[in-house]
Amino acid sequence: MKFRVLACLLLFYSQNAGVHCSGSSVRLGVPAYFYPSYLGSDWDRVYAAASAVGFMIISPSSGPGTSVNSDYVAAITRVRSAGIRVFGYVGTLLGQRSVSLVYDDCDAYYSFYSIDGIYIDQVSTDPLKLPYYRNVSDYVKSKHPDGSVGFALGEVPAESFMEFADVVLVFSGSWTNYQAFVSPSWMDSYSPARFFHIVTGVSSGTVQAVLNQCNATRCGFLYATDVPSLQQLPTFFQAEAQAVATLGRFSLTSGSTGSTGSSGSSGSTGSSGSFGSSGSSGSTRTTGSSGSTGSVGSSGSIRSTGTSGSTGSSGSTGSIRSTGSSGSFGSTGSSGSTGSVRSTGSSGTTGSTGSTGRRIGHNSTVRVAVPAYFDPTFHPADWQSLYTGRSGLSVVVFNPNNGPGAGRLSSYATQIARLSAVGVLVIGYVSTAFGTRSLSLVQQDIDYYFAWYPYIIGGIFLDETPIGYMSYYDQAVAYIRLRSASAHVMLNPGTVPDRAYSNISDSLVIFEGNWSMYQRFDGPVWQPLPRDPPQRQCHLIHGLPIDALEDALAHCVLTGCTLFYGTERALAANPWGELSTDFAQQVSAALAINAPAVGSTTWSSTSSAVGCIADCGDPDAVLLSSEKLPVAVPIGAALGGAALVAVVVVVAIVLHRRRQRMRIKPGGWS
Repeated sequence: MKFRVLACLLLFYSQNAGVHCSGSSVRLGVPAYFYPSYLGSDWDRVYAAASAVGFMIISPSSGPGTSVNSDYVAAITRVRSAGIRVFGYVGTLLGQRSVSLVYDDCDAYYSFYSIDGIYIDQVSTDPLKLPYYRNVSDYVKSKHPDGSVGFALGEVPAESFMEFADVVLVFSGSWTNYQAFVSPSWMDSYSPARFFHIVTGVSSGTVQAVLNQCNATRCGFLYATDVPSLQQLPTFFQAEAQAVATLGRFSLTSGSTGSTGSSGSSGSTGSSGSFGSSGSSGSTRTTGSSGSTGSVGSSGSIRSTGTSGSTGSSGSTGSIRSTGSSGSFGSTGSSGSTGSVRSTGSSGTTGSTGSTGRRIGHNSTVRVAVPAYFDPTFHPADWQSLYTGRSGLSVVVFNPNNGPGAGRLSSYATQIARLSAVGVLVIGYVSTAFGTRSLSLVQQDIDYYFAWYPYIIGGIFLDETPIGYMSYYDQAVAYIRLRSASAHVMLNPGTVPDRAYSNISDSLVIFEGNWSMYQRFDGPVWQPLPRDPPQRQCHLIHGLPIDALEDALAHCVLTGCTLFYGTERALAANPWGELSTDFAQQVSAALAINAPAVGSTTWSSTSSAVGCIADCGDPDAVLLSSEKLPVAVPIGAALGGAALVAVVVVVAIVLHRRRQRMRIKPGGWS
């Protein structure tokens, strides 16, 4: 106890600050990118933990939106009454966005809501962009003297940025990277209340270790989460809040922080209660009036360390294309154009490391993945059906105009936010033209998706992937990972590609074609590694008769896939331009199918339903047990007795054909 008191006194006097310690100095900063009426319980949880929460960041519509939202008004009023500060998210596109639009967003927040400051996201670390951000900061301070400014960089910037921000997000990345994070010596001149960290990939068992690292690196505000996106609170939020409350926090009731200038006169101390923007490099700067808490660090964009201001997001899925049939499809938003013919199959190489992006959360059941190439403005009923079927829906690929289009569309943003809030992975379509499209244009599309739909887009769908390996896709995927370490990357070769693509992606569309072709599809010819979960494979079928749905789903499971979508629409009619008429039946049937659990079977190149069951010493011993028939009983129960017969027949045919074609390796694949 004596040591704690002494440490607090030393901190107080060495920084000429009015911030008092109670134990260590950590509070939570919560990027609240969840709509109050969709996840009201998360707002309730933050309110209940008010004693441990320093601030929340709001983003009603990737910014303030065009009008006041009464749900946000009520939610903001409630949490502020409990002493939680609220800041409004404003994106800057790494300094490329018109500064007048940034000013408009700042003014709109103060016009619509009672807030405490502005959180400037996508801040470039380029020192040449510093005048841009100085102008933004000065504008907020001149128009709203009580407001504070936060800069979201996600990595440690040049110290000169500290002159214009009250709080700076200096780390945003994984727990693995956070363990190696070391704060530079110049940060010792500032109060910990000037710094904010966001740590992803945290488990409930490592929360205390994260707090210890936060404290060791002199950070005053922290957000640790196990959720890939910022669309909901971490599952262990209550425990995290309790740990923070136990550890101690800053008391913001007395003076400002005003750190000592690094090489000259000390920065101004500001008035009572401000987070304290300090004078850095000897310059002096006043920071806000009574009670202002300073703005927050970056808007919670989750990014990998070392990237300059890139925003995070979860992964994406990409567009859809038919495989091997004439006119590969999917490159055209809601209408779609026909593409080139692609051949099917190719033996691939066995790669080494798996990808690190976001995994789809359904490991044991078939789920539906929909290429939603229909505009919400013209097809509102189809988007409502997607929301209604959310329990069986895993992935939605959206494609405004052969890619992100010319600007953010509020109609899409509303629907994406709605689906993301209930756990559906929504990803953006990017064309690659089989590796011939300029990488700079591909990267530009990726940037636009993350900038226009931040924190609601889950990743990127790279369409028109060739079956042969190309280093082009290593670079494209690496760029997505730089923008968001948690992004889900889906590649769409539309047929079984080189094995190397499975190593760099989170999921693959390995079949896209018509029903006749699907009946002859046998799954991968390369050898899946034991770690490969079934959900890495997606099948898309057009021209699927409604009465063939049960057979198609059975074939999906037998060939090792758990992401499925079929439509009765033919290729010539743009199969993905409208939702299939039997979408509700697909969701119901998919929910009733129990696919093999990840790790429960020995994977072979035949299918997830086939394995070495009896005498694994004999490579020809391929026996079928009820344990390996996950589809028969559930489908029969869900779709009728005839389905049971259909599944058994399909299983028998597939096993017979494959046993003649190949031998199963004993002990599984490695």
